[in-house]
Amino acid sequence: MLKKIITCSLILFLVLSTITPSFATTESTQNESEEEYQLYRLLEEVSIDDLFVLPKDTLIFAQEEEGHLLIETNGNTFRIDANEVTKLNDSKELGIDKEFINQLLDTEPLEKNVESKSTLHFNETEFTLKEQVDFEVFSLEDSEYVFIAGIPYKISQPNEKVSNSEGELVEEESKVSEEDQKQQQENNTSNELEDPSSDDHTQNKNQETNSVEDDSNQDSIEDGQITKEDKSSSTTSEKKEADSSTFSVKSVDIWTQSTTNYFKVNVYSLPVYINKNGNLIKQAELREGQVYKRTGSLSNWHIIDFGGQSGYVWKDSTSPFSGNLPKNFTNSNYYGDRTITTTNNAVIYDNTSGSLVPYGMLVKNINFPVISEAGNWYKVNYANRVGYIHKNGVKPNFVSSDNYFEVTVHSLPIYESKNGSLVKVGELRKNEVYKRIGTAGNWHAIQFGNKQGYVWSDDTIPANENEMASIANPNNTSGTFTTKDHTVVYDNTSGEMIPIGQISKGNSYPYELIAGNWIKVSFGNRYGYVYKEWVNFNFTSSQNYFRVNEDYLPVYHNVGGSLEKVGHLVENQVYKRTGSKGDWHEIKFGNKVGYVWSKSTQPSSSNAASNWNTNLSDSNTQLIARNGLKIYDNTSGMVLFARVEEGTTIPIIDKVGNWYRVLIGNRIGYFYETGVSDHVYNYTNYNISLNDMVNRQLTYNPQTDDHTYAYVHKDYIRRSGSGYPFTGTVNATSLHVRDIPNGNSYGTIQSGAKVTVVGISSMNSSWYKIKNPYNNYGGWMKADKDQLNYYMNPKNFVNNPVQRLQFLRLDLFSNTSTSQLAKLLVNKGILTGKQSVFYNAAKDAGINEVYLIAHSLLETGNGTSELATGIPVMIERNSSGKPIVEDGVTQVRLATTAEKPDSVVYNVYGIGAYDGCAKRCGAEYAFNAGWTNVDKAIYGGAKFISTDFIKSSVYKQNTLYKMKWNPGFFVGESNSPHQYATDIGWAYKQVNRISKTFDLLDNYNMHLDIPSFK
Repeated sequence: MLKKIITCSLILFLVLSTITPSFATTESTQNESEEEYQLYRLLEEVSIDDLFVLPKDTLIFAQEEEGHLLIETNGNTFRIDANEVTKLNDSKELGIDKEFINQLLDTEPLEKNVESKSTLHFNETEFTLKEQVDFEVFSLEDSEYVFIAGIPYKISQPNEKVSNSEGELVEEESKVSEEDQKQQQENNTSNELEDPSSDDHTQNKNQETNSVEDDSNQDSIEDGQITKEDKSSSTTSEKKEADSSTFSVKSVDIWTQSTTNYFKVNVYSLPVYINKNGNLIKQAELREGQVYKRTGSLSNWHIIDFGGQSGYVWKDSTSPFSGNLPKNFTNSNYYGDRTITTTNNAVIYDNTSGSLVPYGMLVKNINFPVISEAGNWYKVNYANRVGYIHKNGVKPNFVSSDNYFEVTVHSLPIYESKNGSLVKVGELRKNEVYKRIGTAGNWHAIQFGNKQGYVWSDDTIPANENEMASIANPNNTSGTFTTKDHTVVYDNTSGEMIPIGQISKGNSYPYELIAGNWIKVSFGNRYGYVYKEWVNFNFTSSQNYFRVNEDYLPVYHNVGGSLEKVGHLVENQVYKRTGSKGDWHEIKFGNKVGYVWSKSTQPSSSNAASNWNTNLSDSNTQLIARNGLKIYDNTSGMVLFARVEEGTTIPIIDKVGNWYRVLIGNRIGYFYETGVSDHVYNYTNYNISLNDMVNRQLTYNPQTDDHTYAYVHKDYIRRSGSGYPFTGTVNATSLHVRDIPNGNSYGTIQSGAKVTVVGISSMNSSWYKIKNPYNNYGGWMKADKDQLNYYMNPKNFVNNPVQRLQFLRLDLFSNTSTSQLAKLLVNKGILTGKQSVFYNAAKDAGINEVYLIAHSLLETGNGTSELATGIPVMIERNSSGKPIVEDGVTQVRLATTAEKPDSVVYNVYGIGAYDGCAKRCGAEYAFNAGWTNVDKAIYGGAKFISTDFIKSSVYKQNTLYKMKWNPGFFVGESNSPHQYATDIGWAYKQVNRISKTFDLLDNYNMHLDIPSFK
């Protein structure tokens, strides 16, 4: 209720002091109200508690208080500066109907939420609520009102339409309001009022309408289209009350007796209308006391020139004028080639007196032609007078010849059309100028990378080319990048980095060049720069060189499907890529393809380095990097350009003095000899494919004790589903499970049994490979092709630190010391302390000393076997007592404990110790070799291994891999198919002991000879 009391007191004052002077009240009450509340007009817009903004020229009732004004709104008091208002002494400024006020105050207000974006109207004043506000709302005739600063405002909800008198829905801002119509009726009511029901009145009205002579310049509006209800609001000096709104008017038209074409406005603001589809739409106002030319008339309306079209003003608010015309008068019909749109009510000034004198106003959202620009002003032809409009209240419109625009909002979104939808791809910055390359409705088309972007034209104004900082050629591109995040584009033509726009995250964008840490781009047809750290560069197949953007950029090898770091590249160094895989560059690095993360690089060219390789190639020798191996370019001093991780294998070109030459990223580099271990990888090429090797090995009856898989014929398995593996069902009475297709049987499985089928046999497509139900089988069976493929392929083992010892050169010394070898023989039985013997024996025999010890420890059970610790033997003799000799070999037998042996012999390598005859045969070989003590056995055995196996001129099998598979035989290098075992896993199993032996050493050389098949 408090709100209503305050509001009603203001309205009561309004009624008493401004609307009806003859209203029954006491003089003292009126004076008291006037002292408390006075009428003011705002000189500038005022924000009310951030809820809404009262526009300039808004009328308010306020109370003075110490240099401020207090206004009451919705039960709250707000203070505004007295300098923001001007006091009004003439109550006719209000234009409020007393009867309307009385009816409104008779209603009971309700507390309601008024939605945000609702529009509040009073006469020509309107504004929009920024937020939802609680008001006391008055309802009258299906409309709702609130009081703000003592003034009643009509509420229009967001997007609400206002109905005209004939029920047509029209935009509220574009129509003459009902209040205007009612007030116009009151303003133009003559002193003579007649009953609307009389025939005389009807006849008189028709006479008045039909007798109007149209002037030659009037628009073709039919009589009766513009009615009394269409007239605008204009306040006259004299008003009378009417008992009914249906009164019609009889007036004396002074204009019928005047021949002048000029008139003077008699009201403060005289609306100017245009006729749009038979409706009067307010466009502008004329000012009181100003003189204008009329170009014609229609009934009670003057026709004036309104920017090249007919405007209509109410005659009764004017009087004929025949004096001196204003100095800015013009008969020109030139209005200009450009138009503006008012963004607020825009005052038009006459400056012929040296001062700015307002003589008209365009209402908000009106298009009007302009003749030219003059600084911050637009020159116009308004009602046949030359005037000026300040640029602040208007926005220039575009014409087809406008090729440039300036952004008027802080951030103007750029959109691309993707699959029929607009997707935001960037932003333009306020006050920056860009080129438009086309239009699409209310959108500018602009250059955005190699595509068209679209920006909303209403947030821009026309500009000139000379206002744009630079002109870019968008066709000059050398590559593209993708933004990691929202990426700012800068202009540096002023010497400073000024942000001019933004490219949204995840957009691919072309660039012209890379300059240090910046990338030059064409953005809206002007040059800009993007910081390199904010983007990832994209590579095409034709871009073969890249520059590294961060130090210690890792290089990886793909080892068994996993990435293993093998080195680093150096920041700002350039490398050649041999291919790509996803977001990875492929480069030459070590003995494999190296993979480098492309997002940490940028495109480059071969001109960025000088040490490119043109005709050199790797030798068959490979070395193993020690910790911190650095690779240098020496074309202009030693410049670091790569690092290699410890343990990584590096092929070398050759050795120059104390330096090795290598290829890294197709650049020739150098590293010092101490940067690698003494381990050497050498690749031997064999002119045969692995598949051919496997097929030929199948003819040599390969054996295996791995029974994981077996084979069954497809005809006897009913499959389920598609693909592999699947569960099959035996549909034979009894089905053999075989080691290979058509091979030996493990046993049978019965009808209905389930088996897991993993694939089709690589040896015979009529057979299924299954998980072996007899996988616990003990013994040897034939090996299949899949197993051979695995064990014979060097690539499966070369990078395994244990299994690579299959390729250890057994004919080369490891150059370790006897003190190192001593660690291998601690607590090793009869062999303990024999490190010097093994060292010298291996040296003399020309074989690897570490392998020799490992071999001996394996064969003797770490120096504890009977052959190693000494076996007493007796010479076999004939009946004559002479030793029995067969094929040059003296026959011996093991001595009994009761016998005094002929000799005690030692065999530390198991030489001659065959299965089923290990002790006697091993002892017999040792006896004939003269190995009557451990040292002799070590020396003699080493020589035997060297001569008969490792360095055999017949077999040429100096690695465990060669001993097992003998690849030289299959390419004609050896005449013997000799293999040391039929077990396909023999070499695989041998290396475990050797590896454990090497693991105990600190310093040694390792030379590997790795087969390479075509």
